[in-house]
Amino acid sequence: MVEDKTLHRLEQCYFCDINKGFELMRQIYNYNVKFFGTYSNFYVLPMIGAGIDGYILVFHKDHHHSLADIPLSDIKSLRKLIGIIKNEIRKSHGPSIVFEHGSTCDNISCLVDHAHLHIAPVPEGFDLVDEIERDYKLTPMRKYTDLKYWCHGGLGKLQYSITDDKIDRKTAKNRFSPFSGYLYYENSSGKMFIHELKTLKTFQPQYLRIVLLKKLGKEHWEWNKNLDHECQRRTIENLQGLSKYLTPIKNIGGQQ
Repeated sequence: MVEDKTLHRLEQCYFCDINKGFELMRQIYNYNVKFFGTYSNFYVLPMIGAGIDGYILVFHKDHHHSLADIPLSDIKSLRKLIGIIKNEIRKSHGPSIVFEHGSTCDNISCLVDHAHLHIAPVPEGFDLVDEIERDYKLTPMRKYTDLKYWCHGGLGKLQYSITDDKIDRKTAKNRFSPFSGYLYYENSSGKMFIHELKTLKTFQPQYLRIVLLKKLGKEHWEWNKNLDHECQRRTIENLQGLSKYLTPIKNIGGQQ
């Protein structure tokens, strides 16, 4: 019998109530989650089950299916936060990449259906564009705030045609076919790419994380097979410079 290695969607969102999420992780996995703190409307913490040191997770305080769905002001704040985190990662680990599995509906494209972003350190010259494009065609993005084009009900990459006056809005809407989500990828040079997922029928949850860890030569990509308090400790120790920019979180699992 072939072992099913696919992670299944969690029965409840660990991110909507961080105190409840902390308790669930402690009770189910015997893992004590540590946070760096908050920045604007975002929580920042070492990735749970990262598999590599210096891997950061950022998620919104409110429940949104994707970061494309959060308010534009928050997208602008997130862009600043990404720059801060990448700068701190560079000091201790080197360059980093950024990615998101974005949902536009109640699906399992990222297992946890709550807007969150991955920032992971990589070796110099490392890139995933070729690997991703073996499976999904990427569209270059001009600026991060363009992510709003991929919100629920947005026109996605067709919006660029409207902006460039190649077609008008009516023609664009006639050509539009709804997408079920998106893949966002930002390489270590800051170039941004997106892919519209037309269907999730054959989509592998955690796809970008799998591609990343496989290219890094890691045996396991599943977060629950990489739970490691020492990895979490090293990440916090090496990225303690983040404390200058973040507000500490109190009263979560005894954290001060």
